[in-house]
Amino acid sequence: MIIGLRRGIDAPITPSYAYSPELNVPWPLAGHLSKVHGIDTWVAGLLIRPMLADLAEVGRWRYDTAKRYVVQDGLCHCFFLERTLHHVAFYLADHGQKDCLATPSPPPPEGRSTWFCPTDSPVPPPEGNSHNAWRHLLRTAAHLPMRLNHLAFLDFARLAPGAGFVPPDTFLSTFEAMAEQARIVHTRLPDGPGTCNIIVGSQAWTVRREDTADPRRKPQVRSIQHFRDPATPPETGTAAPVSRLSQPPASLRR
Repeated sequence: MIIGLRRGIDAPITPSYAYSPELNVPWPLAGHLSKVHGIDTWVAGLLIRPMLADLAEVGRWRYDTAKRYVVQDGLCHCFFLERTLHHVAFYLADHGQKDCLATPSPPPPEGRSTWFCPTDSPVPPPEGNSHNAWRHLLRTAAHLPMRLNHLAFLDFARLAPGAGFVPPDTFLSTFEAMAEQARIVHTRLPDGPGTCNIIVGSQAWTVRREDTADPRRKPQVRSIQHFRDPATPPETGTAAPVSRLSQPPASLRR
């Protein structure tokens, strides 16, 4: 996987340094990771620092021929850090997560908290009981049948755009709850491309399917609207619980 590696070295950073604002994680790195594993870019951004924290502790460190620091986990993942240790230069993987043959990472142990903070607002997890669940989040996101728009996630969490992010210790449980609903919504999608609205319980999910012929182009959840009474969902332009529309109805537009 890695070309030009030299002898092994001691870890040059601690796990907590992965969450330091002194370590720059460029946004294009999240875009690259998202393409490798077929996940949403905003989710990939949340994964990078926990991945680095884990590999800083358990990974194997080396120099490459350009004297950059290289760390890999011996399974799938590898990061390059510049010599100053202030910039994450690159990420490599042997394969995408859906093709990974490693034993699936189990959910976090009961009673253990997890920690996922935005890449550009890093905050280290509290010492003690926090469990680094990045492998579980990566597998969950990669195996979802739909892509989850960041604004749709905020809708699901009942957060207004610009109101901030969910607390780092509750992100994973919120994402898993949304993923469970997304699997149900996916089973109810009509065939063919287009935008549709799916009613599930007290939520109306607006989903866009662009290309049904390419399995890599997953449908995307664009927005979610909550309503109080499942018996009286928002108007969708038709009495049917599923409506095929060229665009979301006025009552569902943001």
